[in-house]
Amino acid sequence: MAKSENKKLKPIRLVKKANDLIEARHNLTTWEMRIFLKIVFLVNEEVHRGTTNFIIPIRELIKDFRLENNRQSYTLFREARKALATRSIQLYQQNKDTDRWEMVNKSLFIETAHSVKMSDDGTITDDDDGYIRLQLHEQIKPYLVNVNGSLDRNYTLFDRNYAIELPNKIFRFYLLLKRFADTGFRQMTVEELRDVFDLQGKYKNFGSIKQRIINKAQVELAQKTDIRFEYQEVKKAGAKTVVAIKFKIYHNQPAHKPIELPEKAKDRVAAEKPVVKETPQQTDTDFDTYFALMREYGISAAILTVWLQQYTLVHIEACWQSFAVKIASEQLREKDKTKQGGYLRTLIEQADFSEKQKKAVLKADVKNKSDEQKSKEALELARKKQTMKQEFERDTALVDMLFNQDPSLEQTILDQINRLDQTAYTKENVADLPFLKPKIIFRLKQLFPDAFKDLTLL
Repeated sequence: MAKSENKKLKPIRLVKKANDLIEARHNLTTWEMRIFLKIVFLVNEEVHRGTTNFIIPIRELIKDFRLENNRQSYTLFREARKALATRSIQLYQQNKDTDRWEMVNKSLFIETAHSVKMSDDGTITDDDDGYIRLQLHEQIKPYLVNVNGSLDRNYTLFDRNYAIELPNKIFRFYLLLKRFADTGFRQMTVEELRDVFDLQGKYKNFGSIKQRIINKAQVELAQKTDIRFEYQEVKKAGAKTVVAIKFKIYHNQPAHKPIELPEKAKDRVAAEKPVVKETPQQTDTDFDTYFALMREYGISAAILTVWLQQYTLVHIEACWQSFAVKIASEQLREKDKTKQGGYLRTLIEQADFSEKQKKAVLKADVKNKSDEQKSKEALELARKKQTMKQEFERDTALVDMLFNQDPSLEQTILDQINRLDQTAYTKENVADLPFLKPKIIFRLKQLFPDAFKDLTLL
């Protein structure tokens, strides 16, 4: 049994993607992005190294992204192919002639096509088992086909399973933070977020962006990927308007871990389990686990299959744990196990149950903390804040001193920040955007480490 379970585990298949592409602005739809990601996958494989003309069977796209193998999927991929013919991405680049930064549009493909059927009478129809062909544009070629050559120091490594499992916008959010996972820190202005996610004219209030993208990404990444994050809103001095977001990035273990069954239960499931078609959110191991636990409560294979399609494993596990507690404590007085199973169905089909349970646990944890522990934490936090404030004030004074000694130094530092972060900050931005000051301090500490160590300078 152990060997068969291991075969069903999703292998980690690492993919490189150029950082310039991660930061690029575009408005590709989910289906268009799947095609583009497939090309990214292919250029990471030795057999496709250096290729610029890709022929991709549509059934392969359907299999890779775990989609329904039906006519609608074929149609949507063909429509996405047509749209990609005119798509471009926007990148920040420094013009070698003017030495200034520019927003540049680069076309993705020279030519795109999909196969069709030609009948004897000249009638043309779509090929229901066809392929998509795409030829990369010369402008975009260096960002893809050289990903293991000249771009070796400018790429981000990620597990391709995340590209398949996460929604389009959430995956883009993942890449934007994954790029900075080693440093653990990233800041983005609200306008940068609008540009990256093509939100100009949408979600005019920051609260909408926070609710629809940032908070959703925070939950999804923590549950499903190798990073998680916390964030802090940065407001303009003396105002309530949020101008930027400060992200703190942590390495992470995905929330869901498979339940280990007793050996007897494994053997029984192996003997009794019906044949069930595998679905995008389900593996044989998941089915085995929950079918062994739930079948005595009248949960059929068909019902369990639907649950594994419609709900996350985290949600199902939270509902099962709550149900098991009630059974063990005899709070469910109904002796008929099938009727007890009706309560389990109610829990699982209440889609937000797992979120409510998590909030209840967090609330109980906070309530159970002793007053003494709270006081200690508050005192320690106050000390840390005071120390950080003093260090920042001292560093700020040193920055002013260095800029007074060399007036051109400030612009030099800003040019470094703009080049590395692909931004266009000016001296006027320093007063309006508080998060720029720590960036400047960081760069100056690299250039003048001794000055920041010498306390006698101030």
